[in-house]
Amino acid sequence: MEILAVLHFVVLAAFVGIASVFMLMALINYLRVRRALLTWRGGGQFWESPLGPALFTLVATAGLGIAWAQGADLPPSAYIGYPAGGAFWCIGAYLSRAVVITEYGIIHDVNRISQAVSWGQIVDYFVTPGDRQHRYVFLYQEGEEPGRQRLELRVPANASDAFQKIVNGKLDARFSFSAQVSHDRAIADE
Repeated sequence: MEILAVLHFVVLAAFVGIASVFMLMALINYLRVRRALLTWRGGGQFWESPLGPALFTLVATAGLGIAWAQGADLPPSAYIGYPAGGAFWCIGAYLSRAVVITEYGIIHDVNRISQAVSWGQIVDYFVTPGDRQHRYVFLYQEGEEPGRQRLELRVPANASDAFQKIVNGKLDARFSFSAQVSHDRAIADE
């Protein structure tokens, strides 16, 4: 029985440690973002929130509460570890789902800032409006690789006007200038 208690403590300590590191890394990555113009999480839908971590925390805390009410003899580490690990996991997952629009581009995953798409990489985009969210699809060039990459963002309705203003300022002016230059070159070639 002593081996099971030690094994449980080791697994619980690993869970709390990993969850806290995940939360800290997500927080550090989120705070590293500079010149943010707009932020939202997921697509604004309930089911896109971190349900797994929230359900785990709720079930673990409820189970611990029931065990305590029935007088079960659980170690103090269980009463502290499961809710703390679940809370760390929830906070990390919440921060990780942030989409950050900056002066420089679109960060669609704060834990992978290196995969951000700069405004200069985007060669085209289109919007599909909806009631609760608008779907933006950006086509962008990745370095010297042939072909285009695709980034799809679901923008909540409450952020869509502000996001469209940013897109207009960053892309539409550049695209209209490129179209005008192409038109002028075509006329000059005639």
